[in-house]
Amino acid sequence: MKKLSCAGSLHPVLAFVLVLILALPLGFYGTYLYLVPSLPDMEILKRAQIEMPMQVYTRDDKLLGEFGEKLSDPVRYPDIPPQMVHAF
Repeated sequence: MKKLSCAGSLHPVLAFVLVLILALPLGFYGTYLYLVPSLPDMEILKRAQIEMPMQVYTRDDKLLGEFGEKLSDPVRYPDIPPQMVHAF
């Protein structure tokens, strides 16, 4: 005779939900443990020098062009537009 109910065993959907509840936090924690050794120390980031591109000027001090990589300039919190703050 066929079994018509899941009495006495774990329902497959419930088992899947339990696996997800356990797997997601463990996956995030494993990713954290994997990435932490490769991240730089915060003190190094705080003391990082901002590189300026090479600037070429004319004889009368007019900027002709900038060459090289330009990193963004640091800004203070009051200088950030409120829309940008609310976006994050």
